[in-house]
Amino acid sequence: MRRLARAIFLAILVALWVVVAGAALEAYARYRWHGITESDRFAQTYSERHACPGLEDDGPPEEDHTIDPINEEDHLGTLFASLDEQDRLTFARLRDMLIALYDREGNALGVYATPHTFANVGFEAPELEGKPFADTPLYRAGQAGPELLRRVVESAKAETTAFTVARPSGEAYIEMAAFPMKDESGRVTAVACSLRDITGLTLTEEIARGQQARDHPMWKTFFFEYKKNARVSWMWYTNNVGFRDDYVALPKPAGVFRIACVGGSTTEEGFTTATTYPNILEKKLQGRFAGQTIEVVNCGVIGLSSLGERRRALDFARIEPDLVIRYNAVNDICHALFPSWESEWERDAAPWQRALRRSWFLRHYWNGLFWPNDQAMAAQLDRTTFYNLELMHEVLSTRGIALALCTFARPDLTHLTAEERDYYEWDVRTHWQGRHFTFGTYCRLLDLYNRKIEAFCQENGLLCIPLAQKLKGDGEYFRDICHMRPKGIERKADVVFRHIEGYVAQRLGVEPPRP
Repeated sequence: MRRLARAIFLAILVALWVVVAGAALEAYARYRWHGITESDRFAQTYSERHACPGLEDDGPPEEDHTIDPINEEDHLGTLFASLDEQDRLTFARLRDMLIALYDREGNALGVYATPHTFANVGFEAPELEGKPFADTPLYRAGQAGPELLRRVVESAKAETTAFTVARPSGEAYIEMAAFPMKDESGRVTAVACSLRDITGLTLTEEIARGQQARDHPMWKTFFFEYKKNARVSWMWYTNNVGFRDDYVALPKPAGVFRIACVGGSTTEEGFTTATTYPNILEKKLQGRFAGQTIEVVNCGVIGLSSLGERRRALDFARIEPDLVIRYNAVNDICHALFPSWESEWERDAAPWQRALRRSWFLRHYWNGLFWPNDQAMAAQLDRTTFYNLELMHEVLSTRGIALALCTFARPDLTHLTAEERDYYEWDVRTHWQGRHFTFGTYCRLLDLYNRKIEAFCQENGLLCIPLAQKLKGDGEYFRDICHMRPKGIERKADVVFRHIEGYVAQRLGVEPPRP
């Protein structure tokens, strides 16, 4: 009896100590986070780290914003009218759209979609192909369906409606838009109806759909496409093809070797057009290959992910580059993958798992417990990012355009001070939706992504640029977990230059660089 009492006493004592230790660890984790938020000097100077030092005082005076409305003729109908049959199919495939064309009377002119897209929007090919608009499910779809074509023909303006369809996986929300197609006289000769499943949008797409681009000085579609010839200031403007760079001559003049640098804000970034990595790269290449005409076009767009890059692949091809260099990752990881897993976790987690996840200590120091293992993460990357890259590579290669992929750089954990590490932790949680994932978890997935980029390049015979391995730095290089300060941008351009120098020499037929 005495032994039992002693065992019970010890068990209670241990339990109390576990509770006390747990409470202490939890208090410590919360105290540390409060300290980072309130006193970390890098977090406190976040705005200064993202400012343009010196330009406000030393640069030309900033011009007033000229807010031009979106060109009403710059839409899918106008674009589709300019494409041949093969590119129409490619466009629909890249955009995950079903696009059906009808003449003024509603007679069928063509349907462009993949079997996968037909299934997504809830229709079968025989329901649309060769049938007048009034005899298709589109006529009955949505409140505007019956009169949609007539109104677009009469008004010559695009209209949008929406409807739901039942699928085995659940109800899907379909957006249908109708765009006028005009002849040279401006008369509407046909209508292009596009259908897209908008049930499972990425975080970036959801945010973009909540914005109004019409009166914005730079955006045609938020986080996807800039307006052409937009001018926000002397530091930021777009060109005739809607990218943040100088004028691009089309068709491409003879003798020009043109490179397109594709990606999100980590490609677009720079205080001025001249201080972006594509423009610095252009100057390095022009200096190395004197006498040759080399252009590097900055095709980076803030917020663009691999999905956006895939959907805009024809836009990149349209500027006629000889080489496309792609640098991106963070938008897929923080705006697509982590939110997707977060949603799955919230749906499938057991009550005890939800309780554990409320712990600040466990979320910070044992964060890997709440996310998939590397194998599951790799499989998700294959289904999303690398599927998008495969399609983009296919579109470019069929047009004779080479593709180079960069691994994605990040602050080097081994070179960071404790204060810098705390700052990047704060940045993940504050600006990159990191409520439940940490800077360490981000680094873990990014390292996996980089290994897969190298393998993808090897499998497909692509040029791989090892930026992650060659650009290892701290706060002097990185202003947050992915964007760079001027020193980092300069280093990025130099690494890319050194790894494409030989390829460019070969394409130009000049002496290769010395080893």
